[in-house]
Amino acid sequence: MDLPKSGRQKLMGHFEDCTACRAEQLPVDSLDALLAGDVPLDASALSRSAVWAARPVLQANASRALVWRTFKAVLISLAPMVLVVGYDLLLLDLMDGILTRFLSPALATYIVSSYLVLISLALAVTYAAIPLLLAGRIAPQSRFSSSL
Repeated sequence: MDLPKSGRQKLMGHFEDCTACRAEQLPVDSLDALLAGDVPLDASALSRSAVWAARPVLQANASRALVWRTFKAVLISLAPMVLVVGYDLLLLDLMDGILTRFLSPALATYIVSSYLVLISLALAVTYAAIPLLLAGRIAPQSRFSSSL
């Protein structure tokens, strides 16, 4: 691979016009030799070292993305929660009214409060599972990057 003739001619023309370049020896032949030679390149080793060098930045971006995805998922899932809580309060009041007619007030209160605890636990587990499920979706990507 030699310097193109037009490139060599431009370089020689500049060499003839420029007094600073004329004072130096023009390395056209050594440039031709460098451009003609092959550079040994191991693409897989280069890729591994690039991924290894970029690993901290990639992990920081992944954790930032996980936090943002978790925030969006919780925000979206909280929207219908207002309706669920309102419905449950209405249902609890209705249950308390019906059970108080047939059972003692203490037993009716126990049944209604047990139902309230059960629903509260179900909501807490559901909303606590959102970040865990999102982290599980990202786990295969992190396993891939750790094998490099």
